[in-house]
Amino acid sequence: MAFTVRKIKIRRAKVKNQAGALAQLLAPVAEAGLDLETVVAYAQKKTGPADVYCSLVDTGKKAGAAADACGFAVDDASPALLVEGDNGPGVPRKVTQAVADAGVSMRVCIALPVGCKFAALLGFDDPADADKAAKKIRAAGKA
Repeated sequence: MAFTVRKIKIRRAKVKNQAGALAQLLAPVAEAGLDLETVVAYAQKKTGPADVYCSLVDTGKKAGAAADACGFAVDDASPALLVEGDNGPGVPRKVTQAVADAGVSMRVCIALPVGCKFAALLGFDDPADADKAAKKIRAAGKA
């Protein structure tokens, strides 16, 4: 089972941790016609801000400027990979074992099956770690 592995540029925003805040943040994104590839939002506690991370399908300058205007700044401190492939028993373990075999730690791992496919967003501490992991994940997909 082959894996498609792509580097993605993470953008970050903060919102109040309250009902409707995420929808309000995403409203101008939709109005600007931006297609989001990933969206992850979480709050550490019941009070205080929530972090929102996203990546765009269109990575061109116009889309980037629109995302900036909507409050999503590029987060260069969060190198990330998007891994996609056929879903099946043991796929998450295969992907995470490949990362372990690369000798790197992940900052975040979010994996979801969608029908017979899966997608995983993997975040790392530095670009070199993401590159090492990508190489091992691609190899694992060929094994």
